[in-house]
Amino acid sequence: MLGSSDSLQILSESDSTTAVAWAVGKGHIPWAAFRDIRLLHQLTAPLKEWKISHVYREGNRVADCLAAAQSEIGVSYLQPSQLGNDIKELIWHDKHGTIHLRSS
Repeated sequence: MLGSSDSLQILSESDSTTAVAWAVGKGHIPWAAFRDIRLLHQLTAPLKEWKISHVYREGNRVADCLAAAQSEIGVSYLQPSQLGNDIKELIWHDKHGTIHLRSS
């Protein structure tokens, strides 16, 4: 059991430095994103701790693939059996700490 929301601690990561800045109240939030950022703050307000940090895209490959797969399938969640072999391979490498170098 997770317990009450005031005891939960969540760490979020984004490969968008702009989104991270908006989430922590830095920079000008455009109207198109304002509602989403406000909802994010409402959802995280009851939490004991919530942090967001920037992660390079190379460190976020599993999340990118899952988001792409979700949008292709058109559902709000995916079962493990629905994952493609490419995503399963990325998850395996992530689990085993494979380093993905950033290239310019």
